[in-house]
Amino acid sequence: MSSESQYNSFRYTLLKNANLSGIPYTVDYFEATGIKQYKISIRKKLVYIVELYDYKGFIFLKFHPKIHESNPDRYQITAVGLSHSEKRKLLNTCCLIVLDEIDRELKVDIIYAFFGQWYDKDNQQNRLSAKRFNLYEKQVTTFFSNEHFKHFKFDPINLYCLSSIQNNKFESLISDLLETLSENHDFVAQFMTRRAIDEYLSGE
Repeated sequence: MSSESQYNSFRYTLLKNANLSGIPYTVDYFEATGIKQYKISIRKKLVYIVELYDYKGFIFLKFHPKIHESNPDRYQITAVGLSHSEKRKLLNTCCLIVLDEIDRELKVDIIYAFFGQWYDKDNQQNRLSAKRFNLYEKQVTTFFSNEHFKHFKFDPINLYCLSSIQNNKFESLISDLLETLSENHDFVAQFMTRRAIDEYLSGE
């Protein structure tokens, strides 16, 4: 397992009384059943909130600046003045939170996941997957070794999944997730670049 001492990170605190208002992904067959929230203090007046949404054993991670928590587009906001080193420390901290959750979790079949947000520039440059997804993928693969963790990615929908190496259900659970997501193209399309939609959804 990766040594925490290798990575610079911010202090983080588990928040109490988290609620399921403003859930990022919701359709009839894909609903969150629980949430945990962590506060990360970047600077005195700059705080981020990390959210872990439980979709029946798939924990999806999202984060946003606390000052924008009432904004429906809070997950797309990036222009808050973070330096390059602060961005790296923020991602390290998100990884540490997931690592702590995995270490505390009694069930080994929990899967942690994220969708990498695409931006207009990804479409302008005709990318299949989002640049942000590629950044997150590099972060995760560096932090979580193949020796101790199982990894899965699906570039067309900017999806990345991670679990303990002890999770013997990983492949079957991933297969079930992809089947569930494929039931609604409109839902899946929100995670896809224009090129990915053209290559994978158009004409079906």
